[in-house]
Amino acid sequence: MRQDSQFGRLYQERVIQLHGGHEPSDRRWEVWKVQQQMGLGPCFATETRYACQTLSCPWRTECQSLCVEWKR
Repeated sequence: MRQDSQFGRLYQERVIQLHGGHEPSDRRWEVWKVQQQMGLGPCFATETRYACQTLSCPWRTECQSLCVEWKR
């Protein structure tokens, strides 16, 4: 999305609001850091979520909600 247009800036601001005031990429980095500290592979919001079978993951609901329905 082009951010040099007024629509692009408004869109990006709305995306940040929907993610609790964080850039989506910032949230990924935060979760990846915690996953690595837990000895897990950093998989939050990556392509591997489409085939994820880890039901005990604390981020599963959030991570899976980022998928479009037809990819589940």
